[in-house]
Amino acid sequence: MAKSRHLLLYVTAAMLLLVLTGQAIAAKTITVAVQAGAPEPAVYKELSKKFTEQTGIQIEWIELPQEEQRSKLIIELMSGSGAFDVIALDHPWVAEFAAAGFIEPLDYLIADERDDFLPSPLAAMSYDGKLYAIPQYAVAVIMYYRTDLFEQYGLRQPTVEQPLTWDELLEAARVLTLDEDADGRPDIYGTFVMGKRHPVPVSGFMDALHQSGGSVFAEDGSVIVHSPDGIASLQRLVDLVHQHKVAPPGAASFDHVDNHTMFLQGQIGVTMNWQYAYSMFKDPSQSKVVGKFAIAPCPQNVVSTGQAGAWGLAIPTSARNKQEAEQWIKFITSPEEMYNLRLGSFGPAVRYSELELLAGSGELDPQTLQDLQIMTRAVEVGYVIPKIPEWPQIEAILAEAVSAAISQTKTAEQALSDAAREIQSIMQ
Repeated sequence: MAKSRHLLLYVTAAMLLLVLTGQAIAAKTITVAVQAGAPEPAVYKELSKKFTEQTGIQIEWIELPQEEQRSKLIIELMSGSGAFDVIALDHPWVAEFAAAGFIEPLDYLIADERDDFLPSPLAAMSYDGKLYAIPQYAVAVIMYYRTDLFEQYGLRQPTVEQPLTWDELLEAARVLTLDEDADGRPDIYGTFVMGKRHPVPVSGFMDALHQSGGSVFAEDGSVIVHSPDGIASLQRLVDLVHQHKVAPPGAASFDHVDNHTMFLQGQIGVTMNWQYAYSMFKDPSQSKVVGKFAIAPCPQNVVSTGQAGAWGLAIPTSARNKQEAEQWIKFITSPEEMYNLRLGSFGPAVRYSELELLAGSGELDPQTLQDLQIMTRAVEVGYVIPKIPEWPQIEAILAEAVSAAISQTKTAEQALSDAAREIQSIMQ
């Protein structure tokens, strides 16, 4: 009888050990690399608590500085160490990473849900006909303008149906360049131009180029960025600074940070910037234009359009925990969690069902909901940059050209002709 009791105790202990060991094995940790300082990681961390409760999977967050994110990811993925299970990717990097074999195709993750995603974010996260990252945050260039000044000076306010034309934008910029200082320099400039040798200012040129019906490449792949449309588009930016003097001097050193900083301070009448700036401009702790601005689609020449793209979540081919990585991506890009992500980090919708949830929830006031719909519309009509692995190199070449033209070290024609030759060399 005693032996039976001892045997039962041994069996019970062994079974308990197996259960506990199984639980330890099941409770995996995945590493997720995100951009340091971006608004999304803070929201991710809060939403991930529910994910961990549901799955037992813990998340270790690796935050990479913005200026070093791409290079650090490349170094890690080239090593194949498997340090990252999920990585957040900006859309210009997707083709480069996919062509290098760094990331897995993920079409299967949303095979039954693809039609629920806006086309532009999907296109931005694709390469060679395959989807390599699931979009979770759409980005788009939109127009911000001072409603108080437009009203004060009798300027037509743009609408979704009728954006400002290029001529109207120039006229508004002239009217709103207001000289009130004793030194003769304007207190307010009508608009803003970026010309720093940095990827973001390239979007300003690309927007003008696409609004005029131009592009970097023709359908047959030939380089046409130096076409008359391209030269005229770049010259327009140069003229805003140097001929019309409706944009602040020093434009050759400005990027998006200078752009949003000057608008926050009430020093700019109309500007184009990415959607991220919206929440900053509405924040009374840092903004002098709260209640004094509105958003609208980008201005038009031939068409009204701006660059659209996305940040997405990808799985490295070297990831050690791919099944758990899939679970996290499926969770955080579900309509319910995308809805929560949008409430915590405001921006355009990525999924149509997410937009329906936002419209029907009552969480957003009518004006904020309308602004979200304007942003989402900008994503829908926006253009997507060429999905080729050489794009980061080409973007650097265009940054050099834009900076040279705006600093007037080269003419617009010379800058783009030189850029075209370099781009052709890369593509060959």
